[in-house]
Amino acid sequence: MSSPPNNADPIRSSKTDLLVKVAVPIVTCIIAAITLHYTVLRDADQSRDKKTELQQKEADLFNKRSDLQRTKDASKADFLQKNMVLLTSSQPSAMRQAEALIDTTFTAPEEALDVKTKARHIHESANEPTSHVANGTGQFKALGFQYSSGGYFAEAALSFSNAITLAPDDIQAWNALAYAQLRLDEIDEAFKSISRAIELKPTEGNLGRVVVINATKILCAQGKEDSARTYLNVAIGMNQQLLSAAKGDGELLRICGFHFK
Repeated sequence: MSSPPNNADPIRSSKTDLLVKVAVPIVTCIIAAITLHYTVLRDADQSRDKKTELQQKEADLFNKRSDLQRTKDASKADFLQKNMVLLTSSQPSAMRQAEALIDTTFTAPEEALDVKTKARHIHESANEPTSHVANGTGQFKALGFQYSSGGYFAEAALSFSNAITLAPDDIQAWNALAYAQLRLDEIDEAFKSISRAIELKPTEGNLGRVVVINATKILCAQGKEDSARTYLNVAIGMNQQLLSAAKGDGELLRICGFHFK
């Protein structure tokens, strides 16, 4: 008897098997790549949404300078920086010369008075009869941190104010000034200072976290616990490291009375 005919085509079958073996992994990779792509896009959208929410919350809660005020602050800082040699001079006539120069440079009486006050603070700090003498932004900040660590917050606030006078966009100095003012129970001034720090949009990781925590403390000190809680939660949504930082800040827990899970 003859064998029954075999209708299978071994060549075609081999080609089909090969196609399946090659195509399935390729399709799987394509699907994985598409899934990853849309996951990245979704995460990016969520990140943008959280960032927008945080920016809106900051805009709602904190003060913001006008463009005109920022220009004026920059002009004052530029003037003081250019005249640091005169302002830090120990000559008896130094401040008289500086004030005369201020009067010719700033014609608006309120602006001239503000610059004179800042100039006088710098002059007095640079000529203190102690070893704590500073005559530049970095030195004023370093001196301020030194005072803060010793609990001398009034002196720290003055040092940070001097630093800001010379560098009005220094986020670290604004944040440190806000904290010193908080410790001095100058809550309204602390709020203004932390608003400046937030307005300048801190991007450095640790500094950004410290600004948020100090801002939360100041809101609570103003009696705005609900706003403080909402603000902190939104910020934590943007940066999960804030949660552990907040949990570890005993002062925040004491001022705000928050309880974290």
